[in-house]
Amino acid sequence: MKTQYHLIISIFFSLIFYLLTSSVLGSILLLVFGFLLDVDHWIDYWIASGKIKFNVRELFEYSYQCKYEKIHLFLHSIELLPILFLVGFKYLGEIPAYGIAIGFITHILTDYSGNSVKPFSYFFIYRLFNRFEFSRIVDMRRLKREISKKGKG
Repeated sequence: MKTQYHLIISIFFSLIFYLLTSSVLGSILLLVFGFLLDVDHWIDYWIASGKIKFNVRELFEYSYQCKYEKIHLFLHSIELLPILFLVGFKYLGEIPAYGIAIGFITHILTDYSGNSVKPFSYFFIYRLFNRFEFSRIVDMRRLKREISKKGKG
């Protein structure tokens, strides 16, 4: 899923969350976790390019043209959800913890719907088991169909 869609969706859910709970902190956390999980794309970009640099254009080129051999996406790990929720609950309270959880879940669900991935791809253990190999995590047939559609459109 493209970053700008995550931002739009996160703003939408953050506003609804605020209207339902009146929690500024919970709404901000929903926005942060719904949008900023994509920061881990930088880590994969740095690993793939072999150097730490902040070239946004090249990052998007790597991501959208699928130039990766390995894909780690450490923050895109469903195993993090209960940990984040419990830590948020303990230190910030119930409503902010729900903001964290909703933001995280929304991000992962939109990625599932918008990316050509295999069913367990957003489990870190699955990616680890598959040695983070791009071709074993991504549904290559679906990806090729989507790339083909973009070329015709």
